[in-house]
Amino acid sequence: MKKTILTLIIAIATFCGLHAQDTQAKHPAQAQRTYEYLFRNVGSTFHLNTVGNIIIKESKTNDVRCVVNVVAYGNSQTLAEERLKKIHVEPKGKNTLDVTASLGLLNKKHYNITTTIYLPNTVNLQHNDNANIDELFYRFITKLRLN
Repeated sequence: MKKTILTLIIAIATFCGLHAQDTQAKHPAQAQRTYEYLFRNVGSTFHLNTVGNIIIKESKTNDVRCVVNVVAYGNSQTLAEERLKKIHVEPKGKNTLDVTASLGLLNKKHYNITTTIYLPNTVNLQHNDNANIDELFYRFITKLRLN
């Protein structure tokens, strides 16, 4: 009886371990792009709408510098490059930077996005961690209006 229970526990543990390994992302190919923007310090606030990781560092100058590193993963190099094209990084106005995914919410298994911001002491950062949810709501409302 004890051997049967022990065998059953070992079999379940082995199955769970193999299943956990299969669900982890396995991506042999990756594509990478780095964007760098410099903003003049025109006010006391900088707006950042982004997804992914945010690193804040002190700037030695009076300007705000943003470095966005985007890495896309895929099973092939062409898939990774296609996924890389779906991430849009663009400045909006004099003190706003938007980092968005074209299809809405970001799948963290396919992307690694790190935004490093160099801020002077006189500037406060206002950021939205999930800018893509706003885009999804906008599309949904637009779709409702058209129907």
